[in-house]
Amino acid sequence: MQTHYEIIEQLMKEYQSTLTDQKNLFDLYPLYKASKAMRKAKVFDLYTSAGNLGFFKNFQFQLQEIGTDVYMAENDYEQILMAASSNQDHLTFVLSMEGRGMNIQKSLMP
Repeated sequence: MQTHYEIIEQLMKEYQSTLTDQKNLFDLYPLYKASKAMRKAKVFDLYTSAGNLGFFKNFQFQLQEIGTDVYMAENDYEQILMAASSNQDHLTFVLSMEGRGMNIQKSLMP
């Protein structure tokens, strides 16, 4: 029974609360290390499985808009080839939910 104004105000409070909670949990040193690695890298390689392809395609698009070389393989065979051709100039991003994906599982095994 809230008005549209009350709904918007409540959403703003919820978003602010979420941002504050995230800020309090955030450790700035890993962010510093990650941004340093990103500046140093010449190429970004993105690895994920089917459920997260949309998210990484958007990430790839945004990085390409700012002139970054980004590669993303959409299947296991292409991921193996991409990993084999990677070197110290590449920075790897892996997005996996609970280690799902055939190659993710193999890379986590001792």
